[in-house]
Parts: sequence; structure tokens; C-alpha cells
Amino acid sequence: MPTVAPRPTATPDNRPREFSVIISGTIDGSVPVYRQATLIVGPTQTTVTNNGINPADMCLYTGGQLWFATNPGPGVINFSTNSDCVPSSTYYTARVDVAYVSISGGTLTVHPDPNLTALGFNAYNITSGLTAGIEKIYSGTFQLTFYNSGQVVRGGFDIVGCSTGPGCTGTEYVANVSGTFVKYL
Repeated sequence: MPTVAPRPTATPDNRPREFSVIISGTIDGSVPVYRQATLIVGPTQTTVTNNGINPADMCLYTGGQLWFATNPGPGVINFSTNSDCVPSSTYYTARVDVAYVSISGGTLTVHPDPNLTALGFNAYNITSGLTAGIEKIYSGTFQLTFYNSGQVVRGGFDIVGCSTGPGCTGTEYVANVSGTFVKYL
């Protein structure tokens, strides 16, 4: 049964924040990744959930929504804790909670909910072109720490995605994330 409770706030002023970040890492230990991305962190988008109410929601994306499908390249990613995390979302407005989120001190930790992988909200590419393959993220950890009163973010992720159904061995994407505050949304 879904949990329904008062909406917690992510920040004292309850305003979503946008950061410009760099993703630097590898896919399967051999495909180098270096990408400019946008990170948004803000208040939870829903209080109806089967995996616990998130104390905050975040999304990390390169390009725009569904960029991994329309302009694939190594490391292109769309990862959100909620399907409606990207402001002015035109694709997903159902506000589906798709991750487990915790906050300790200034660190946000996120684990994708493997039960919701099939929805395809969170994915990344291994290569470029028509055969780039979309890896749906089903396990791993994102950990982001905020410094200088929330003006700087550093952290990383170690995630696994799969392009086929059950039994897929998965493809690991490991990267560091660092960047700075851009604006309130």
C-alpha cells in the first residue's frame, strides 16, 4: 500500500536549485566519458509512493529529456528520483517515485528502485549512433555532497544498466560529478 504523508522540504526555502556539472568516468571500465550535465535538486515531487517518501528529489541529465534516445553518445544520461523532476516536463508528469533517497548532513544518497526499471525513466548510452543501445538503470548508488552553503556539489555514481529483460548481466557506469550552483528554479 502506498505511503501518504505531509511533503517534507528539501531545503530551508523549499526552492529547487540547478547546478552545472561535469560527469567524468567510464562505462564498463573502457569507454571514457566526459560530459557537461545539469543537476537539479529540490523538494520531493510526490508523497504517494511504494518505496518511502523522498526527503528531496534530484535529476541529472545531459542535453534534455530523453536525450539518450534522440541524441545518443557515450555517457549520455537521464537519471531522476521522480519522473517529474525535470522542470516543465512534457514527457513524464505522473510524478512517479522511482528511487530510494536519503540525506545525511550535506550528502544526498540515491539508489534506483529496481522494481520500476521497466518504466524506462532512467537510462544511459554506451556508444553513439543508431545502434547506441539504451541501458535502463536498475541498480547502483548516486552520492552527492554539497559544500559552501550549497554553492558547490561533488560526488559520483556507480550504476548498472541493462538493455534487455531479466537475466541481463548489466553494464557498469562509474563517474565523478562536480559542479557549481547556477540558479534557483
